[in-house]
Order: sequence, then C-alpha cells, then structure tokens
Amino acid sequence: MRRFAVLTLGCKVSQYDGEALASLLEASGAVRVENPAEADVVLVNTCTVTNRADADARRLVRRVRRENPDARVVVTGCLAQRDPEGVAGRTGADLVVGNTAKTALPDLLERGRFPAVVAPGFGVAPGIFTAPLQGPRPGKSRAFLKIQEGCDQRCTFCIVPSVRGPERSVPGAVVVREVGRLAGLGYPEIVLCGVHLGSWGHDTGETLAGLLRELDEMPGRFRVRLSSIEPWGVDDDLLEAMAGSSRVAPHLHLPLQSGCDATLHRMRRPYTAAEFADLLDRVRSVLPRVTVGTDLIVGFPGEDEAEFEATEAFLESQPIDLVHVFSYSPRDGTPAARMKAPPQRVAKVRLQRVRRLFGQRRAAWLARQVGAEEDVVVLRCDGEGSRGLTGRYAPVRLDAALEPASLVPVRIVGVEDGMLVARYGANTGL
Repeated sequence: MRRFAVLTLGCKVSQYDGEALASLLEASGAVRVENPAEADVVLVNTCTVTNRADADARRLVRRVRRENPDARVVVTGCLAQRDPEGVAGRTGADLVVGNTAKTALPDLLERGRFPAVVAPGFGVAPGIFTAPLQGPRPGKSRAFLKIQEGCDQRCTFCIVPSVRGPERSVPGAVVVREVGRLAGLGYPEIVLCGVHLGSWGHDTGETLAGLLRELDEMPGRFRVRLSSIEPWGVDDDLLEAMAGSSRVAPHLHLPLQSGCDATLHRMRRPYTAAEFADLLDRVRSVLPRVTVGTDLIVGFPGEDEAEFEATEAFLESQPIDLVHVFSYSPRDGTPAARMKAPPQRVAKVRLQRVRRLFGQRRAAWLARQVGAEEDVVVLRCDGEGSRGLTGRYAPVRLDAALEPASLVPVRIVGVEDGMLVARYGANTGL
C-alpha cells in the first residue's frame, strides 16, 4: 500500500475514528490522498444507526469499487462491527474490519490476505480505539477528540450499544495531553466527543466539570467545545464549570427526541418532558448566552397526532435555538423495529412542521447576535472573504480572506442568507 483515502459516514465519534485510522496508516509509511480515485486503498468508515445508514454505506462502497476498480476497498466502523459477513457478501469489500479490530488495520493490510473479515465481538472490558491525530488539513479546521466510548442506556431505537460496547473513558491525563498536542499543532477548536459524553469519568473517578476546569488553565489560544451530551449527563457542576470558563464554547446540544412523556417512555428515555424543561431552566439561569440545540425524532412507533401535538407544544414553549429533526427510520435488531410506526407520509408532514417552527426560531437566534463581539474559527476562504464558526455555533461570513484554522476576533454586523455577517480588522474597533 502506498496511497490511501478515508471516507467517513456518521457522527463525530466516527469522524474521529476516521482521522485516527488515517494517522495509524500514515505512521506505517502510507501516504494519504484526498481523491479516492487516486488511492491504492480506500477505507470506508461506516455508520449503522438506521437501515437507511446501512444502505448509504453499501452504496458508497459500490461507488468506490466502480470508480476505482483496482483499489483495495476496506470497510470498517459500526456497520462492519454489526454485520461483517453481510458487508463482505453484499459489497464485495476486500477487507471488513469491525470497531474492535481497528488498531490491527495496518498489519492486516501489510499481510494482504484478501478477501477477509475481521470483526471479533466485544470482550468484557474492550479498550478505546485512539491514535494521535495529525495537524489541520484542507477542510479540517477543528479537531474532533474522542474521550469516551460506548453506552449503557439502550434506548429502544438505538443499536449503538451493540456496536460500540459498554461505557468507558479515556483517562483525564491522556485527554489533557492530547488536547495540548492538538492545540500545539494549530487547531483553534477542539471538540470533545463521545458516544455518551456525559458519562465520561464514571469509570475513572473523574468528572467532566473537573476536566473542563483543567483544560481552562492550559496555555495557548484555542477553544474547547462539547459535542452532543445526553440530558442526564448535565449537572450543576458542569454548568458552573462552563460558566466560569473563558475557553469552553457557550453551546450545548441536548438530545430531547420527543416532548411527549408517552413517546419518551416507549423510547426508553430516562426523563420526562417536565424534567427536560427543568434542565433548560437551569442551563439558561447559569449560561444566559448559551446556544441550545437538540435532536428530535418524529413518526416514532406509536406516535399519534395527539402525541406529536404534545411534542410540538413543548417545543414552542421551550428556549431551544436549534434542532436536528429526523423522521423515524427503523434499525433491525432494536425493540422499536418490532413496533408499528406511522406512515412515512405522516412523519414527513410532522418533520416539516418542526422545521418551519425552527426556521423562525433560528432566524431570531441569529438576529440576537448582531452587535456582539465574537471569536470565530475560520473554516475556509471563500473568494475575497472567509467562512467561519462562532463559539455559539453560528455560521459566519467574514469580510476578509483569512487563513483557515485561525481563531480571530470579529464584530457581528448583520445577518444575510441565513448566516451572520462579521467584520474583521481595523473596522471592528477590537
């Protein structure tokens, strides 16, 4: 193997895994290329959260095979862990490597025994796949850093515990060391992520709040962001740590999934709508400037119109700024897949109703930020200007062509085409 490409589907944890795999291969002497058509080996790092995600992954593998027939095609990630034999049989992949065998990938490629399937089951205490990430590259101004793996919750719609194993944490000293290394490589933003981020430290005797306080004391100009964190993983100590930090981005993504207690019960989510509302009250009282995002599933099995209207009313009454809304898609092997869901046409209508509500909500959220001074991570240059991201997770158009992967002070002067408009330099007065 001389040249390789990595294509990743799925969540931030999967994005981290894809970059970590690339680091492992580069350490073995291989050269990374961006274009899969130019690669000797193409890694497809998959998601398996729904049946639709499986289909997307298989489609991508077949496209790679069609566009680069001479390449070795390696399928890894969650789909490879859940159904390795099926992946091998339905895609013609040369090598299928599950989550628990990713560290062996360079050796497996070196030995070159194809086709092959390597996806052992989880042991009693599986480790966490990590590797030192490389510095910023084109299109990658932020570093995703996995600090936690696995989930013990087992929501009825979710296959993740079966493909990621039980909850376990990267020790705090290791996290601090890696954050310092990534900041030294030039990343202006480091996103702490995990399958169940709020459980970080439960197995090591540490707390996420304590970790944030330690990161806040580190030298250098960079910021830290928390990725999605389950509501029961947010306590008052964590909120106080965020409030007292000059480094942690004022942004929380708290998956709600439904605003109806009956639906939440069928989902096996361990909170009620009232408890989620109480959490939002505590968040806003401690962090008044924070951006709050959420995830929502509509058309879940058993959700009738009354249940959806309860969710809709809950959303209208709560101070949530952003929403990722999905129509329910079954995942074979989960309890919810055996339940009867509303027709897709009904789910589609409900999805559009939520999107209309949050289209208006998002516009108001952007408008409230006009006049503010913000630090912006530059993501890319765009003609004579640049595109970036604020700490509050708002997209920004800048009036200057700036170097990607830099962190710059700006003044927000307006909103245009669903983005903030900002001034940088002498005109800002900063």
